[in-house]
Formats: sequence, structure tokens, C-alpha cells
Amino acid sequence: MPAATKIDVQSSAATPEERRQTREHLLREAMRTVDTACGTNQCDSLVVVAPERLLGRFRSTATDRVRTRLWRERAAEAGSLSDMEIGESVEAYFRQPRR
Repeated sequence: MPAATKIDVQSSAATPEERRQTREHLLREAMRTVDTACGTNQCDSLVVVAPERLLGRFRSTATDRVRTRLWRERAAEAGSLSDMEIGESVEAYFRQPRR
């Protein structure tokens, strides 16, 4: 997915403003991708793993289509986790009955 492209927001060469703009760009692209997937019924529910501050921004920019499918959120510094570790950290959610 285009929104999954890795962006180095921790680059020591980047200014705080450049890192903020990069995070905002990543959030917009991720939201666009997720909203499109929800709009075309490519997903039934969403689990979002992100740092707490980014979760707040995710909630505030989520469209109604995304909000209705948002099943779980997990605050985590996901940048320090591998894809496998993220998957393992949310695996238990999928063993629980959906609300």
C-alpha cells in the first residue's frame, strides 16, 4: 500500500518542523488509503497501532467510514517494532469476540 512506505521521521538532519510535516503527510496518506479500503468494502474492522499522540490525530482526521470500522486501538511506539512484533502484539484481539 502506498501509505506503508517507510519514511525516516527520526533523521537527525531533519528539523522538528520537517519531521512534523512528514508525520502529517504519512497520516494523510494512511487515512486516504484506509478510507478508500473502507469505502470499497475491503475491510470489516480496523486495528490501529501507533504512538498515543498519533492515535489522537488519527481519531480527529478519521472519516465516518473509518470510524465505523475502527475496532481497536493500541498505543505503542510502533516505529521500534518489527512487522512481526506488531502482529503478535494485536493477535489476541482477533481471538476475542467482536463487539
